Amino acid sequence: MVIGIDKYPHKREFDDLNGAVADADHFEAYLKGPLAELSGQEPKIISLRNATRKQILDGFFSLQTGYLALKDKAMIIIFYAGHGARTKKPKEWTDWQTNNDEIEMICPSDIGKVDGNKAPVEGIYDRTISALINKLSTEMGPNIVCL
Repeated sequence: MVIGIDKYPHKREFDDLNGAVADADHFEAYLKGPLAELSGQEPKIISLRNATRKQILDGFFSLQTGYLALKDKAMIIIFYAGHGARTKKPKEWTDWQTNNDEIEMICPSDIGKVDGNKAPVEGIYDRTISALINKLSTEMGPNIVCL
């Protein structure tokens, strides 16, 4: 899965980026070119640009369920280029120890967006990413690289 996010229209604290999508495009070209030549196989890539929180989470779920024939046979690479941030740890996370009561997160393009009376879209917390990668490892095998 290759994710690149340049646009953050709903969060004033985050300036739009100029190179994250280009970095993702270059990395994907590497996967399809030199790396594919070395392996002799065309890679199966979930390509996400300026992705929303839902699209990124759906990408993780697709990795868990969409490639079961490749279980324990394929290397899974997750590449992310875009903003990351820190925020206060949710109060209900009493079992999760952190420095300064902060957690880290990756920032989807719709972070901060409010639809109607709903709460703003949040980032994807490090604890969530950890759980998604653990589940992915259980479903597909431990060959996972995150960049």
